[in-house]
Amino acid sequence: MFFPHSPDHQRRNGAMRLMRGAEILSGLLGLSIVLGVGTCAQAQSLTLLGKLPGHSVSEAYDVSDDGRVVVGWSGTGTTALAFRWTSSGGMQNLGTLTGFGWSKAYGVSADGRVIVGVSTNANGQRRACLWLPSFNNPAIYFAYDLGTLGGAESEAWAVSADGSVIVGVSTNTSGRRRACLWKYSIRGFNDETGQPAVRVDLRLDLGTLAGYTDASEARGVSADGGVVVGFSSLSTRSRACRWIIRNNAVQRVDDLGTLGGDSSVAYDISDDGGTVVGGAADSSGWLHAFIHQGSMRVLGSSSTVAYAVAEYGEVIVGTAVPGRQSRALRWTSGGQEDLNATYASLLPQGSLLRDAHGISRNGRYIVGSIGPDSATGGIDQAFLLDTARCSTHRGDINRDGCVDDNDLLIVLFNFGRSGTGLGREDVNCDGNVDDADLLIVLFNFGQY
Repeated sequence: MFFPHSPDHQRRNGAMRLMRGAEILSGLLGLSIVLGVGTCAQAQSLTLLGKLPGHSVSEAYDVSDDGRVVVGWSGTGTTALAFRWTSSGGMQNLGTLTGFGWSKAYGVSADGRVIVGVSTNANGQRRACLWLPSFNNPAIYFAYDLGTLGGAESEAWAVSADGSVIVGVSTNTSGRRRACLWKYSIRGFNDETGQPAVRVDLRLDLGTLAGYTDASEARGVSADGGVVVGFSSLSTRSRACRWIIRNNAVQRVDDLGTLGGDSSVAYDISDDGGTVVGGAADSSGWLHAFIHQGSMRVLGSSSTVAYAVAEYGEVIVGTAVPGRQSRALRWTSGGQEDLNATYASLLPQGSLLRDAHGISRNGRYIVGSIGPDSATGGIDQAFLLDTARCSTHRGDINRDGCVDDNDLLIVLFNFGRSGTGLGREDVNCDGNVDDADLLIVLFNFGQY
């Protein structure tokens, strides 16, 4: 007899998975020879997302896993409207809670269906807003007011990977701004319009950090909604903090520290909750992008801030403000890079990638705003950058939650390909789809 979680059981399970994978592999090898191997490679591209009719500017804030859905806002000098852009349909006006006023979209779920942000209500007050698609027509969206903690206003900044947990800020009954977490459920839908019937099940006040009790705000959330990051403030000072959520309650609040200065702000967190990024002041008052993995350390040069991080913390994007012109940045294991230099060949004449606000979970797609170079003019709108970048993973190539024969097939059908534009079939990201990638899939076969 052996216990379910004993080392002996784990070894037997691993051996069984490997044997099962080997059986499937032997059967699929012949099939791959018959069907042949694909040779098409993916190319880098920069897509300008445009603006809504009558608007002069647009800005993108988040992107779905596959890069096919981007959210943000389009506007003029006096108003703005949330948009949803798709690769097939272009830019769509998401509207507002009441049909008038303004709105902005800041976050989107991994599959691109759930969108969150802010919209004015009938009284002109800011309200955290949820947009959901019609059950009858996924291109039609409906807006929902998520409510407040008893005050007048709220704003949603981010949503978990599956779209079930939303975080942001709300005023309470005393008018204080507090980090807030919302959960909701769909209780049915209208047969004629397909509009979901939404009920807000939880509005959770996340509280503040000890010693920083004036206000707090949540800006990012882990994939499962269990870890939230943002900041807590007192007067003009702020501290990046992390809330651990268990059973719909705050288990603890962690002070993430600073870089020697008096303020820091956390903007995003990796899927697993292990990597936090943001901006913090050093002892001389200079702002630096930071990364927190157990402790806070400098990520970027002075006058930089990190806004978003990919799945496992391996790719981070943000902005540098060297003088009057901001520039979009990316950080990897190779260090800091200016996206304008890396992707110079893709840029329109006289334009600069100004801000990088969001990144897909696999680190491939980056969104933000592109603007004119002050010396030569240019354009001013949202962008989607496809870096055609590979990201290492554990073998779940089609991202269905399980390493199985479907993933083996993908590797086999692409076996022998090489280059810099490979997709998830290059599991270890060495530029080749080979036996090393097959081994990773086989060793993790059957895992969820």
